Amino acid sequence: MATNSLAGAALRSEYPRTKGLDYQSRFVEPMHSDRDVVKRVSGKRTVPAIVDENTGVTMSESANIVEYLESTSEEAE
Repeated sequence: MATNSLAGAALRSEYPRTKGLDYQSRFVEPMHSDRDVVKRVSGKRTVPAIVDENTGVTMSESANIVEYLESTSEEAE
């Protein structure tokens, strides 16, 4: 199983951990140039952002990420 990658603060650790999901987290400072990397990956400089290596899905926005993780973790069960 591939690992989901999360960048940001709000979903940085708590949500995926409570769902037992395998993930890597990286904190990105608000004004740091690493936000440009986030933009290249997700299309926005905002965090959190997720890259699901299992499906190729990339997205940002907390509510969208939670909904996506809920739906994909249910499919895996």
